[in-house]
Amino acid sequence: MAERFSAAQALSIAIEIEKRGIEMYRRAARLSASERAIELFKRLEADERNHRDMFSSLYEEYAKDDSTLYQKETNEYLSALASQIVFSNGLIGIGREGGFDNPAAILKTAIDAERDSIIFYEAMLEEGGKNAGLYKEIIEQEKGHLIELTQMLKEELG
Repeated sequence: MAERFSAAQALSIAIEIEKRGIEMYRRAARLSASERAIELFKRLEADERNHRDMFSSLYEEYAKDDSTLYQKETNEYLSALASQIVFSNGLIGIGREGGFDNPAAILKTAIDAERDSIIFYEAMLEEGGKNAGLYKEIIEQEKGHLIELTQMLKEELG
C-alpha cells in the first residue's frame, strides 16, 4: 500500500497544525478579560511553539529528499488539510464554550485539539509503511501534551 504522505509532508501538516494553535491561542488571549485565562492562553501558545520547533527540526531532516514540497499545489493542499484536522472551529469554538475567560473551558478545548491530532496520526500509523516511526514520535509528543493538559484540568476542577 502506498503511503498517503511522505515523511516531510506529514511533518508539514504537523507544523501547520501547531501554527494554527499558536495563532488561535494568541488571538484568544487578546479577547480575554481574565488575567488568569490570558496567562493560560500564553502557556498554550508557548507549548504549540515548542511543538512547532521540534517538528520543524525533524522536517529539515526529511525535506531534503522530497521534491513534492516545492510544488505550490501540494503546499496549499497540506495547509488546507491541516486546517480541517485540529482547531477547525477556531475562536468561534472557544467562544461558544465560554472559553475566553474560563480556564476549564480553555483546557477542554486544548484537550480536544490534542485528541483530534492524535486520532489523525493514529490513522496514518495504521496505514503502516516507512513513516510508522515518525508517526509514533508525533503521537508520543501529542500524548505527552494531552496528559499534561488533562492534569491541569483536574487541578482546575479541584
